[in-house]
Amino acid sequence: MNYTQHNMIQLFFEKWGILLLSLMIPFQIMVAQDQECSQKLAQVKDAYNQGTIDKVVSENILLGCLEGKSLKKEEKIEAYKYMTLIYIYVNDNEKARESMVKFMKSQLKNNPEYDPRNSRSIPESKVPEFLELYYELQALPIYYLGLRVGANFAQVETTTNFSIDQSNIARGSYQSQLGYEVALALEFPFGGQKRSFSLVPELVYRQQGYQFSDQVLDFANITFTETQNQLSLPILLKYHFKRKGYKVDKESPENPAESKVNKELIKNKIQPFLVLGGAVNYVMSAQTDLSRIDVLGDIAGGGSRDPITGTYDLLAFEQREKLQYSLVAGGGFRFRNFLKSGSDVILEGRFNWGLTQQVIGENRGVNDDLIYKFGYIDSDFKLHNFSLNISYMIPKYNPKAKKGKKSNQPYQFQFD
Repeated sequence: MNYTQHNMIQLFFEKWGILLLSLMIPFQIMVAQDQECSQKLAQVKDAYNQGTIDKVVSENILLGCLEGKSLKKEEKIEAYKYMTLIYIYVNDNEKARESMVKFMKSQLKNNPEYDPRNSRSIPESKVPEFLELYYELQALPIYYLGLRVGANFAQVETTTNFSIDQSNIARGSYQSQLGYEVALALEFPFGGQKRSFSLVPELVYRQQGYQFSDQVLDFANITFTETQNQLSLPILLKYHFKRKGYKVDKESPENPAESKVNKELIKNKIQPFLVLGGAVNYVMSAQTDLSRIDVLGDIAGGGSRDPITGTYDLLAFEQREKLQYSLVAGGGFRFRNFLKSGSDVILEGRFNWGLTQQVIGENRGVNDDLIYKFGYIDSDFKLHNFSLNISYMIPKYNPKAKKGKKSNQPYQFQFD
């Protein structure tokens, strides 16, 4: 290797070494800042627990750490809590309230079941002024935003029979087709502290269908399959049954009662509910697939002819009502604070009872192919469906003073 090649290789490694080092320096600084903020939080906690909080009050060493991303989610929650305690200590009511709001937003989003009275082991449970301020603010979700998905099974209720063959008797058989639905849901709890009731508006995209089979004129086997796509707007009232109460005296893990407390908390996550309401449904499409097979028997040498098939848009022939109405009833189980994610999971069964006649009577016979090619004519019917659903609901918080609960009295910090 000559001298020139050696210099080129050396320059290459120097160049990339400098670039790599320049990229690593900001990362190292960020790691150092994270470690420094974690140490500051530990310092504040130790000072508070040892009753020497005066050493950190004047410097307010956590303030800078909360402005950036130096603390992990759990650490930031702890930092807001101790900032609140510090402001209470120095009788700064305004900043104590501001810090409490930030603490509640982050804590409740992480754990909606948080209650400072539930354990004697956490420091805030021993500070009456902290409890007073906490319970002056609304600690419950103001609404939930979520997604619901489910499977449905359509059910046909015939009200008047029509057929090209013996329409005075019930004809053929109906079978449910598996459909699906996807919904965006809002939930607004109300009813005081118990929040037993909720108003639930949804926007639903639904596909549902059924299949009708019959033999007409003693030789033609027909199959009529209809699939509808709907946009639905249900408005529902939900009632949650009361959950079993909490154990608030949680001692050390060595206490034999601890396992009993944990079982009750897990059981308490499951809350049954009932739901009732109504819906407006708009049919975006209604398509039918038909098949006719003629079984000739002794006619023309017996056997059967090749099937005749066809697909038709029922809305194009104006044979279906586009705007429909239904009643909704159901129930299920709500899993509060599912997997400590801060959100709820809902398992639910619903029955949608259709109130609207599906068929537009005056257009029953406008499609000649249905009658003369396939031997089919619509009966009057209503369409219902049963659905099984799972929902994921995210709570949204806005801690603010409850009505009649705002206090202007200074908070006096006390040590046990």
